[in-house]
Amino acid sequence: MTTNVTTWNNAAPARGNSWVPVAVGWAVGFGTCAGVAGWMWWRWQRERNKPINRIRRQARQTAYEILERMPSGEEAARPAVGLSTALLSVLILWWQQSRSRSHDAAHAARGRATKATRRGDKAARQAMQMLSETDWQDRLARLKERWDPRRLELEKRAITRH
Repeated sequence: MTTNVTTWNNAAPARGNSWVPVAVGWAVGFGTCAGVAGWMWWRWQRERNKPINRIRRQARQTAYEILERMPSGEEAARPAVGLSTALLSVLILWWQQSRSRSHDAAHAARGRATKATRRGDKAARQAMQMLSETDWQDRLARLKERWDPRRLELEKRAITRH
């Protein structure tokens, strides 16, 4: 068997153009790879240019641009603190205004109540005066009845007799 192997190795004639089959193999392989790559690129371009994929690509690009403009976590925290401070200030002002409005309303109601009390007191005084004046007129009428001039003369005589 050893003789056959050595005979076979030695039996092949030495040719100077042994690189041609290898080059053809490489060319076919390269051509196949280039053809597959071209077909894949053409398919990718066709898929890429569909309207829905264009919209997706534009939306993705817009999202990246917005993300680039957005502040980082630390930078975003600073305005949030400022925003909360401003919101707290607005709430405090709103609370004070509502208190002053209710205070003003209470003060106005108190003023109306005071005026009504004064009017009531005045009406009561006038009623008392009218009552006392009526009472006075009534007492005066009784006195006039009692002190009739005839009775006065009778009483004068009675006093002198004693």
